[in-house]
Amino acid sequence: MTAATGAYGPLNDTTELSPYGRIPVPVARVCQLTFFCQYHDIHPRTAGYRVIADLVVDALPERH
Repeated sequence: MTAATGAYGPLNDTTELSPYGRIPVPVARVCQLTFFCQYHDIHPRTAGYRVIADLVVDALPERH
């Protein structure tokens, strides 16, 4: 999950994210995928659940 969301990225690579200003890209990704930055809530947003679902589907064996 961590690698799939880009959380292992360098913290010196920054981006602009309203209303937080210039923040590290991995931190911006956390803000976009969870409610942590807005509410200090670690639960995923819809986009976060989409990443989780894609990882689960990719881990399932292929049906023949």
